[in-house]
Amino acid sequence: MRWVRLYNETTMDPKWRLVAADSGQPVFAVLAVWAAMLCHASGIEPRGTLLGWSDRLIGAALDLPAAAVAAIRAAMQGVTLDGDRLSAWDKRQFKSDHSGAERMRDHRARKTAAGEPGKAASPAVTSRPLRATDSRIQITERQESPQSPPPPDDPPLDRSSLAADFAEWYGRYPHRVGRPAAERAYRAARKRGATREDLLAGAIRYRERLAHPEAPRPCNPATWLAQERWTDEPMPPVPDSRIKACGRSPEPATMGAYPPSRAAIEAILAERCPRLHPMRIRDFAQQLDQWFSRGRLGWNSFWGDPPDSPDCEIPATAIAAVRAQLGASVEGRA
Repeated sequence: MRWVRLYNETTMDPKWRLVAADSGQPVFAVLAVWAAMLCHASGIEPRGTLLGWSDRLIGAALDLPAAAVAAIRAAMQGVTLDGDRLSAWDKRQFKSDHSGAERMRDHRARKTAAGEPGKAASPAVTSRPLRATDSRIQITERQESPQSPPPPDDPPLDRSSLAADFAEWYGRYPHRVGRPAAERAYRAARKRGATREDLLAGAIRYRERLAHPEAPRPCNPATWLAQERWTDEPMPPVPDSRIKACGRSPEPATMGAYPPSRAAIEAILAERCPRLHPMRIRDFAQQLDQWFSRGRLGWNSFWGDPPDSPDCEIPATAIAAVRAQLGASVEGRA
């Protein structure tokens, strides 16, 4: 029987949110596909690859569409995958986890290589017994042999000042999620040589980058620090004509004093968009519920562009149907 190893913080690793945002799938689906990849890579030869992987079969096993599995696998490239190979397989998995037959085969191969078959075995040589004088000579030589001095340790960072620096940086970072992971990544970045001023200046530049009309989705603090994003260059300025062409209003049109029901929105989406997967219907209903209730204050940046943008992932027909139905409901109550 073969085994695969999971590190303690597998489910809390911030890179899964990055993959989920890039693929448009929930985090639990990303973790399920990752677990399937580990099991698949452990059961084939050579281990650690996705040879023979089928998005359709894995999707059927996990109750996910094949397109969702393919999107997750594509988003993992450069994060946990290098082509068809799991990037950290050799570092995370060990040969001791192989089956008993494999361990015996490796043991026999090592014995064969040590014996060098094809050559005549040399006769056994009996060494003379070691005298006390010989052992004293060996001990003296070992003590007098020069030893290289140990490498100097880096001066430790003051924990109290480091915690205060992190609190100041975290307060200026525009997307504050996952504080414990962000604090660990901040300490690691400081140990790698990043200064307090560099990280603060990088957070300020990143806040300005997110205000850009063509800015990407915001990055988690831990991921931003691990990728050394404080070294990014600022985005070029955008002319006023391009800002107006985006057509993004500062606030969406609310539906009055009667907030919509998420169940009602799900029913409208299921009726107007029958080809949507039920999981996508639930996601879109949650997003539209937050949007019509609280506007931009309730919109999660991981969902992509809001409904007032032409690049919104929610079908335009679904948004129009929800607006019409909710508008008629408000008129009926007035």
